[in-house]
Amino acid sequence: MSELLQAVLASDEKNDLRSLMSELRLCKKRYLLRNDILNLYEDFCTKHQKNAHQQSSHLSKLIYYTQEIIQEDSNLCLLFVLK
Repeated sequence: MSELLQAVLASDEKNDLRSLMSELRLCKKRYLLRNDILNLYEDFCTKHQKNAHQQSSHLSKLIYYTQEIIQEDSNLCLLFVLK
């Protein structure tokens, strides 16, 4: 999983990840489950006109494997499940 995160951070997608995390911090929920995460990402892609990008990018794969996101203070904890 760390390779996938590194791939996102080493590409232009790191800006998308940063924007997505910023939008996540604005969300009232402090605990997001998989469906919440997928909906948030779909809304993000639509808002930023990234629909074609949504299916094949490293970021979309990272989101696909993210099962939960927990917000605590200024920290985000992403929990992954490898399939």
